[in-house]
Amino acid sequence: MKNILIFTAILIVFSCSVWAQDPTFVNPKAPKVKQITSTMRVPTGNDMNQQQIFYFNSNGELDSISTIGFGGRHTTPYPIPDTKEHHKSSNGLIDTAFAGGKIYEITIYDPDGDKEENHTFNTHTGQLSSSIYMVYRKPHSLSMEKTFVFRNGKVFNIYYFTINKKGQYVKQEVYTPDERLITLTKNKFNSKGLQTKSIRTQYDDNGAVESRYTQESRYTYDKEGNWISMESYYNGKLVSTTTREIIYW
Repeated sequence: MKNILIFTAILIVFSCSVWAQDPTFVNPKAPKVKQITSTMRVPTGNDMNQQQIFYFNSNGELDSISTIGFGGRHTTPYPIPDTKEHHKSSNGLIDTAFAGGKIYEITIYDPDGDKEENHTFNTHTGQLSSSIYMVYRKPHSLSMEKTFVFRNGKVFNIYYFTINKKGQYVKQEVYTPDERLITLTKNKFNSKGLQTKSIRTQYDDNGAVESRYTQESRYTYDKEGNWISMESYYNGKLVSTTTREIIYW
């Protein structure tokens, strides 16, 4: 039981990471994909397995996702309909969304159509939940995001994301409200655009290293250059294997 809890905790860390590998990621030069069946297994037994089936239309766009796991089978159609009410400014650069008559989100765009700011609100309390500010190296090429996360109306954490020219999130820094570094995560990607390594360092109140872990991913590919197996390691120990069965149009 202890081992199961440890592996579960590790998997939660991986699944919450913004750099967790997208199971729909495909080689843009490969034929269009019709269906991907992704199955994740962990060494602790079959009861930890989870399967997702991704269905695509003839244009290669995601059509629906079926998830088979602890809660049975659940299918979600895509794109998910936007049921919010939107009010846009006269110049179209500010989009205010309402849910249930209460403000949910404010998005500010620049003249190039890129998001500059995004603010979300708790529709129950009306308080600000998060604020994201984007910086671009040129139109449509994001270089950095700064995110403020709020709790009870106050800043809880500040996140800095560094993005390279390929759109890959290569670094994440997490700070306290007084700008003390808590966590630093650095990521590496291979020539196919897949994340291969993530090193996360945790710091104590004095700025000394408190802990460090390394996540590595190792892939095998089909003849079209799409990955069909991914082994995930935590500090050198195998924690999960994800396989993909890909059907092409």
